[in-house]
This record gives sequence, structure tokens and C-alpha cells, in this order.
Amino acid sequence: MSELERIKNSGLLSPSFFLPEEKCDFYVSEQRKMLWAILLDLLIEFQRVCKKHNLTYYAMFGTLLGAIRHKGIIPWDDDLDVAMPRTDYERLKSLKNEFKFPYHMTWPDVESENGYSFIKLRNSETTAMSYAFTHLDIDQGIFLDIFPYDEVNEATYYSDQSIIKELLIRNSNNMKMLKNEGVDKDMIRADILETFHKIENLAQKDNGKGYDKIAFRTISFDPPERLIWSKANHSNSFPMKFEEFEINIPEGWKKILEVSYGDWKKMPPAEERGIVHANAIFDPNLPYSHYQNQ
Repeated sequence: MSELERIKNSGLLSPSFFLPEEKCDFYVSEQRKMLWAILLDLLIEFQRVCKKHNLTYYAMFGTLLGAIRHKGIIPWDDDLDVAMPRTDYERLKSLKNEFKFPYHMTWPDVESENGYSFIKLRNSETTAMSYAFTHLDIDQGIFLDIFPYDEVNEATYYSDQSIIKELLIRNSNNMKMLKNEGVDKDMIRADILETFHKIENLAQKDNGKGYDKIAFRTISFDPPERLIWSKANHSNSFPMKFEEFEINIPEGWKKILEVSYGDWKKMPPAEERGIVHANAIFDPNLPYSHYQNQ
């Protein structure tokens, strides 16, 4: 039984959810709905563990924007993002075994060729494989991204982030280098882990010092000025409708979206709407091992 068949048989989503439809002048195909089904199943499993262990989380980035503007996934989006305070994030790591197959929670301490600097919760019976990383010996199922946020000293934040960005690039290059013949792969794997721990140490260096700003420090896909906010914006959360479920959003969602997107109510031009991760294979029906074997 495929994961889609399992989800459909479970009744997690209504049959109408899987029907293609127009949303915001964008055609949401049946294939995209199937991808969304896997993502929402990952979200529900993540929420189960958070509720069981009283962990704080909320929607972030495009998932937060989708919850507010679309009451669900942005029609042209293909992943989900959640955020956690560092203390809850570290507790989640210790609960890795709560996630049973096909769910797999991973980060560099778990997989030696994994150079991603944050937790990914994956469905191992599906595929979300970057073309640049098809050679890696890591789980490459469809994923939910889980980001920690840390306290920030504004006086050193930007200089720290420039160092972290260099380390992130180093690990991205490390993952690419593992494809090459004749390289010392054990040395590269060791460097991935060492680089990751440097990122983690630098990201957490201001925690517990009473600063009133927080930031997402272990990523660099946005400029650093879009990843820092007042701690008050993130101090509380509440549930918001998200497709056929609910997702927690931060109390200061409006300010967060303004910092992240500016005029967040404005839709992107039609030509900019499409698969966000265009350099990857997404398949909700087949496991990533199928593509690796090919």
C-alpha cells in the first residue's frame, strides 16, 4: 500500500480534498493535492508529538503566510515550515524515536551525509529529492522543515550571520563533493558534522542573556534582516484554520509577515507562481529509493 492509499483509507482528509481546483487564478492539480496530502499527514504527526510532550511550535515563512492569506497551503507551494523555541527544538530531538516508520526525523547528527542545518521530518516512502543531491546516503522523502529560533544580540547579529552563511555554504559544498570519485568521503562526512556543530554553537551563543530579539540563525535563504524580530512577536500562539485542520500561528503574525514579505497581502505575478523547489523530484507515490536505484 502506498502512503497516499494509506492516507486516503485513514479518512484523514475528505475525498473532495484531492480534487483539482482553481485557487487565486492558479490551477492546483491532482498531483499537487497528493503532495499536499503527504505534507499534511507529516504536520499531523508532528502536532501529535508536540501535543503529547507539551512542545511549543507555530507556522512560519510560507506556511504562516498561507495560513493567514489562504487558510491553508499557498496554492503554488510544495512544502511546510514550522518553528520552535530552541529549548523545545532540542527536546524534540530527544524524542526522535516517537516517530515510527515511515516517518523519519533527521539532522546531521543522525545522518552523516546530511548537511542541512535544521531538522527535517520526512516520509521515507515518498520522494523529495534534490537533483544536486541524488547521490547522498540520506533519507530523501517528502519533508516538513522544523526551524529553531534563538535569542540575538543585535550588536553582533549581522557579523555572526555572515559567518554562519559561510558555514552553510561549506556544508552545501561538502554534500556536492561526496559525488566525486577519489575524494576522502569519511573526511567530508566528518567535516559536515563539525561544520554543523559550529553553526549550532554560534546560533545559540546569545541564549539566556536577556536580549529582546530572536532570529532564525541556522538558515540563510532570506537576508538576515528578514529573519530577526522582537521576542514579543513570538511569545504566544493560537490556532488558525489550515486546510481541513488547524495550525498554531504566532501572536505577532502581522509584524512577522511585514518583516518577511513587506506587502504580504499582494499576490506574486502569475509567471512567478509554480513549484517552489523546481530543482527537485517530488513523488508522493514512490519512495526515494526507487529514483536512487535508477
